[in-house]
Amino acid sequence: MDAPTTSSQSFELWQLCGYVAAASWAIMVWEGIISLGHEIKFIWPMPRTAYIKWIYFCGKYFALVFQTAVFAVELYISNRGTSLHYCRVFRFIEMVASTVLMVCFDIVLLLRIYALYGWRTSSSTIATGGVVIEVIMCIGSVILTIPASMFDSRCVLVQVSKTILLFVIGTLISQTILLWLAFRRREHVVRARSSIACVTIRDGLVVFVCMAVFLVIVLIWTLHNSPITTLMILYVPLPV
Repeated sequence: MDAPTTSSQSFELWQLCGYVAAASWAIMVWEGIISLGHEIKFIWPMPRTAYIKWIYFCGKYFALVFQTAVFAVELYISNRGTSLHYCRVFRFIEMVASTVLMVCFDIVLLLRIYALYGWRTSSSTIATGGVVIEVIMCIGSVILTIPASMFDSRCVLVQVSKTILLFVIGTLISQTILLWLAFRRREHVVRARSSIACVTIRDGLVVFVCMAVFLVIVLIWTLHNSPITTLMILYVPLPV
């Protein structure tokens, strides 16, 4: 049986979540500022019918607004507390918005695969199928996980349902397929020196590594079902 979460552990986990949220928000703001010049030059002149323009805006500005709103709500909850019902509603909305952002990101990766293989090819169909599987399993994970998970008064997750493994499996399937398809074109990169292929392989590898680390953390959390496990993974002790 898992050891119960103490108030001290819950407070430490809440602090860690706050630090991570603040750091991710700061990185997003910084990235938005340094990329604004290229955005004005290349994205803004696109016609309104250009779908890639709206995918870009969704991935950038919706993510920034969403992260800011989540940060503000968590600060409010940390001071006043909330009921389990409202906490689950908040986390449900958060996971739905995160799924939307993930879909935007996957669409960008898909477009790169289409550029490498063409639209109507078996490889592009496989890539699309992998992303569809990911979306379906992520939606299922959101619907099943939140009602079955437990949160403390600060809305920090203290007991997660094992149905979150649907998210882990779906994401792993899609990212593995996308990375595999990108690496299949590595010979094409050498021969043609294709910038699209180079960027696709590079970004695909970076995304795969980042997602793999994240999924391992989620998997360990789920199997051990203990917040202190995540603290040991994410917390880096600094010398005083």
